[in-house]
Amino acid sequence: MFLVEERIIKFAHQQMLTGISPTTFWATSFSYDFVFYSIICSCFLTVFLLSNWMQGYLHFLVLLLVLYFWSCVPFVYAVSFMFSSPSKANVLLFLWQLIAAFAAMVIMFVISQTITVDPTIAELIRSILLCVLPSFAFGNAVMTVGLSSAAKTPQQLLWQWNMLGKNLSFMFIFGCLSTLLFVLFQFKTVRYRWYQIWDLRFGRKNYGRIGVDDEDSAVLEERACVQRCSDDFTLEVKDLCKMYGRFRALDRLTMGVRNGECFGLLGENGAGKTTTFNILTGQSFATSGAACIDKKDVTNTFTLRSSLRAITKFYGANCCYRLPIGYCPQFDALMYDFTGKEILEILARMHGFPNPAEIAELVLQNIGMLDHANKLVRYYSGGQRRKISIGLAILAPTPIIILDEPTAGIDPKARRDIWEVLSMVRDNSQTSLLLSSHSMDECEALCSRIAVLHKGRMIAIGTSQQLKTKFGNSYTITMVAPKLEYRATVIEGVKRAFPNAVFRTPKESLSLTLKWQIPKSKSDRWSTLFSKMLSLAASLNVVDFCVTQSSLEETFYNLSLYNKEKMDETQNSSV
Repeated sequence: MFLVEERIIKFAHQQMLTGISPTTFWATSFSYDFVFYSIICSCFLTVFLLSNWMQGYLHFLVLLLVLYFWSCVPFVYAVSFMFSSPSKANVLLFLWQLIAAFAAMVIMFVISQTITVDPTIAELIRSILLCVLPSFAFGNAVMTVGLSSAAKTPQQLLWQWNMLGKNLSFMFIFGCLSTLLFVLFQFKTVRYRWYQIWDLRFGRKNYGRIGVDDEDSAVLEERACVQRCSDDFTLEVKDLCKMYGRFRALDRLTMGVRNGECFGLLGENGAGKTTTFNILTGQSFATSGAACIDKKDVTNTFTLRSSLRAITKFYGANCCYRLPIGYCPQFDALMYDFTGKEILEILARMHGFPNPAEIAELVLQNIGMLDHANKLVRYYSGGQRRKISIGLAILAPTPIIILDEPTAGIDPKARRDIWEVLSMVRDNSQTSLLLSSHSMDECEALCSRIAVLHKGRMIAIGTSQQLKTKFGNSYTITMVAPKLEYRATVIEGVKRAFPNAVFRTPKESLSLTLKWQIPKSKSDRWSTLFSKMLSLAASLNVVDFCVTQSSLEETFYNLSLYNKEKMDETQNSSV
């Protein structure tokens, strides 16, 4: 079923991020279904007219067809949110609409032929079946019209309750209840109140920090800067918390992304990166805190007054759908039966571009996909699908583009191509970039600032160089021996000069390039270390040497390990 597929793949979410009105979104879908349904019904009615069947009674059939559409479509829309597979939705809805209706007709036929069944009970069973199966009500009503047409029953008698009245009424009521159910599923106010009720199951009254109370000085400075509400920030996240049951996925996260800045989020799996993005893009509620994009609150934690104001706004988890956001999710939100160009054109139209075809071609050219523009998405490679997802993100006329692991699971060439596209966006526009990644090289290549998350908390923030300087705990020494016979001499010389050095070249290796890791202390100076290395290299006659600080990957590992140990100590001391 298309609605289920569109929701599961999250292409519907991509459409909502264009800023389109949810009312327009669903009204368009309803109108399309009604037009398609009307064409099919018109074909059947034309056959009836040409064959003179039900002559004079066709207006009853038209009314039944309209009410059948009214009773079924809102119900299908509502229950589509309960399915996780399009094929499962198709099967179950087929069983409900046709098989169950046919079984109901068989049951009523058997009951009517059974003398011992009380007529009152038989009518009660029939009424129950009419209530829950609009297909049964429709089929029963069509049979009534057909028999009345054959018997030349006066038309005014068909409006009686025991003729068509009950069937028409139950179909109309079922449609109204289905519409109400659909609207309740979509009302953000209802969904948020339900989230709050679910939240109260755990007796939480305070969403303040838990665990380690001390924060790094740079994190405290970032918190103070964001609280001052600077005009330089495109994105402001203030004390954002997210609870799943008793699990704290985000713990008072505070950060700001400046205009034209590329801001990176680093963290292990489960650190809170995707949770943050889900809140920013309207897929999840924040338990507490706030987040503003271009000074507009996108968390929308409801008060009674805001709930009353929002009574006509439905579908989203928050109000971020009122402004366009460029978003590349962790998994590609692409419909497989469309071409890359068609998907870009659809989103370009929804963004309101007057020339969507030209915009789509321009984006395809920039992401290097012009030669594959008319190929179905299902035939794209992983890297090509990722490029289209990046294209959808940069297509949006938005102050910020959010990218959740944009190069995950693709080949190195495609990764470099995507880096070039994002670098172009960063350098040639005022659009801010917020990305998460497991690739340290990616963060160093693209990000002007990086924040490190650990178990929902920000534990460090700064430029790549600042993080390596502040949290790196070692230096790496590399020396190239002139010949194989000098290899042992070089190793011994470094060991004498740096007793704490750890030899990192595999012992079984016969390479002339040798590496050591030296612990770092606060008193170390680059000038002193380099001077010492220069003298050592001259005495050992090495071909070349270099000294580097800890890589970003080593720094990230050390930070995560240190905070894990610190949090474990705090929890043990509190037991």
